[in-house]
Amino acid sequence: MKKLCLGLLCILCGCGSINAVESAAPAHELKLMIASDLHYQKELSSVSASIVGQMVYNDEIADALCETAIENQPEALILLGDLSNVGAYADHERMAAKLARVKAAGVDVYVVPGNHDLQQSSAADFEKIYADFGFNQAFSRDRDSLSYAVKINDDCWLLALDTNEEQMAYGHLSDNTLMWVEKVLKEAEQANAYVLGISHHNLLRHSMQGTENSFMIDKADELANLLLRYGVPLYLSGHRHGRSIQTKTLGHAEITEIVSDMLLNYPNIYGVLDFSTDRTITYEGKELDVSAWAVKQASQDEKLLNFKTYSYDLCAAKAAGMGSTALASKQLDDLDIQAMQTFMEQFYLAYAQGEIYQVRDAMLADPAYALWQQYCKGETYQRWIEYVLNNYKENYDRWEIRY
Repeated sequence: MKKLCLGLLCILCGCGSINAVESAAPAHELKLMIASDLHYQKELSSVSASIVGQMVYNDEIADALCETAIENQPEALILLGDLSNVGAYADHERMAAKLARVKAAGVDVYVVPGNHDLQQSSAADFEKIYADFGFNQAFSRDRDSLSYAVKINDDCWLLALDTNEEQMAYGHLSDNTLMWVEKVLKEAEQANAYVLGISHHNLLRHSMQGTENSFMIDKADELANLLLRYGVPLYLSGHRHGRSIQTKTLGHAEITEIVSDMLLNYPNIYGVLDFSTDRTITYEGKELDVSAWAVKQASQDEKLLNFKTYSYDLCAAKAAGMGSTALASKQLDDLDIQAMQTFMEQFYLAYAQGEIYQVRDAMLADPAYALWQQYCKGETYQRWIEYVLNNYKENYDRWEIRY
């Protein structure tokens, strides 16, 4: 398990000199559930159904997540954006009704909007529909966005950032929002509370250079440095439809970002965060047990009753087709093509299952990897494979942070 030793440090005047500031240890243990990119859509079109095959069961997956939260009784369920697929008002209302059942069972729910959430609904619509899931509980609101701050308990404050730019995939924060963020961080410092930051878009870089514009917040560096100044240990985001964990260090201060996978994607991962009183945060990615939920519903649908196999088969089919797409225009020997396609299939399955750290050495030594380097150098698939194999060195479903 990765261990990150984090001091609560204050960087003075932005000049790099560091003054250690140690807060009191939290008085309460805390358990949170997190999930991202549910892409709920009741009435599917052929286009939306093709996003991932599991999309046809998006309603059931959302219900299974809510039931899991009710059964496990975390302090809160946090959803990191793209609750809906096209942002239809009716879909948001249906999703809010599901979340209301979670809250009625004693689990608080906090949400931030993603880029899909505002495609057919306005920010005002989103705030109105999800008023009881963060907005009404907030002790501070940003005037420029739907960002808010809420006290999960006296020890832990949630900084929930709306990073959406109208009709754009990338994330945005205004200068005014950054000033509001610092105001909240100062209040937390004075209250001896630690802050957990969340947004839909990413704070740190998780992929190869040149591909991050649609994933990251435009003022990511400014925000990260601000969070580092105030000793924020952890940031959560989604949007990528893939799992990743990265860190940024400034002086002796360090912030970790955990990016959650699209819940619909195999292996259908949600996250559990445990905050202990010894200043340790542990993260575990868990597979959503859709089949167990289906049994409780007395479902007769064989795909739901055997959902893990069904979801894996869809992932394997996608993996099998990826190499063919990338190599369609290549004039190569049939044996080389076959070797490269097989390599891509194995690579993608390992990536989806969070197992790259276990197989990366063998894959880097595989002759088929050399073929990808030789024949596809500089192309998107080759660059992605290279980045993942050289950088995904840890188990992103198990993590520990000390702050």
